[in-house]
Amino acid sequence: MMPIGMQRILFSLLFNDTKENKHHKSLGANDATDIFSWDNKLAGSRVLLARRTLVDNDKRFESFKQQAEDFMCRIIPNSPSSSTSYTQGGLMFKLAESNLQYVTSVTFLLSTYAKYMSASKYTFNCGNVRVSSSTLRNLAKQQWTTFWGRIIH
Repeated sequence: MMPIGMQRILFSLLFNDTKENKHHKSLGANDATDIFSWDNKLAGSRVLLARRTLVDNDKRFESFKQQAEDFMCRIIPNSPSSSTSYTQGGLMFKLAESNLQYVTSVTFLLSTYAKYMSASKYTFNCGNVRVSSSTLRNLAKQQWTTFWGRIIH
């Protein structure tokens, strides 16, 4: 695994290169994911780069917006493409060894993408499920309150 400092430098270089449209088309273009972790940062990169389309209206980053939406559709319950399980209490369940890390990181992405969607008044569909910034915020809030509710009680 690459040291964190090196990851930050590499990500910074990638982000600056995308401002000049150098390398952004090759960021895991055909790799679908429903994981965001230290070992798989594609979803996080795609959400970050989707901001360029949603907030800055830069159409060169449209593919990242679509990939970020595909990720969200894999997380949202009742979405036809959802690949995420939920406990009876409503907590996401994906990785038995590190599930709370998974929940925390995905909740961060849900909140971040909701912020971008809200800024641009954007919505999208996951099959027949309409997704708004409120949809993502409510799911993030559900994860937060389910997690903390179990710790406090």
